Amino acid sequence: MKKILLVVSLGLALSACANKGTIDKDAQITQDWSVEKLYAEAQDELNSNNYTRAVKLYEILESRFPNGRYAQQSQLDTAYAYYKDDEPEKAFGCHCALPTPSSATSEYGLRAVLERFGPV
Repeated sequence: MKKILLVVSLGLALSACANKGTIDKDAQITQDWSVEKLYAEAQDELNSNNYTRAVKLYEILESRFPNGRYAQQSQLDTAYAYYKDDEPEKAFGCHCALPTPSSATSEYGLRAVLERFGPV
């Protein structure tokens, strides 16, 4: 009976470890990239209409380099990518994380920016 319990416990422990092995490919590929390279790649994806991957790269950038102009710009670019991908709710929802109030952080300002640079 003890052997069965031991085998079952060991099996559960090993299966739990196996499930934790899922690694985000983009995070793994970009782990040694500089902030400049990461931002440039995200911009390339955005300009190629690969909005989902662009958002993913901007999120990686923000998590690794949370301070500075690249992080702030990536928040605006994320909103723009959501807008271009026909997800306006996400576009208007993600701008509120910007640290300083400005015309770009208000809903009116963000809408003006998106309408100016994106198709309406």
